Amino acid sequence: MKRIEGRGANGMTMQTTKEEALRSTLELFEYHAWANDRLFRHLETLPEATWTEPAASGYPTIRATLAHMYAMDRTWLHAIAQDLAFEEVAARIPQWDAEAKAAGPREMEALFRAAAEDFRGMLRGIEDLAAAREYAHPYLGVLRAAPRELVTHVVNHGTYHRGNATAMLRQLGHPGPSTDYIYYLYSLHRA
Repeated sequence: MKRIEGRGANGMTMQTTKEEALRSTLELFEYHAWANDRLFRHLETLPEATWTEPAASGYPTIRATLAHMYAMDRTWLHAIAQDLAFEEVAARIPQWDAEAKAAGPREMEALFRAAAEDFRGMLRGIEDLAAAREYAHPYLGVLRAAPRELVTHVVNHGTYHRGNATAMLRQLGHPGPSTDYIYYLYSLHRA
């Protein structure tokens, strides 16, 4: 197996094979999908009004928080794939957000699952997830990063907003689900 050396956005040298990059990136993404699924499983146990009840957080409701997550997962899917121009992706964000905001819990869960399947397919279609690419943004400039680094951002973004949703649940008098990465690892029954 040929080892590939690349430089991450932090300037550190990373060595990996294409297969290792794919495996580790998909595993990290699977955590993201697992944690989202776990949150939806938990929401199913609560009164449906919890979904739209106002709470103090970055977004006014749990539904609005998850709608933002969905829209950003779709946004980053296309940004990483580089299959649409920035302007096209930006124009679709309000559509994705509105689609999710109009959904009930089960419909939104289906949107998340479809986005996750699309994400997996996109990742499998990239020849080398460790090879740096250029990502142009009209306001921020050009970022040189490997696709797997951007997947790390997607997962981190999801973790942040699942934390928002959990804080909102607590404000509303409900417990939140445990979605930490360590729970995901234990769920895989690794020995």
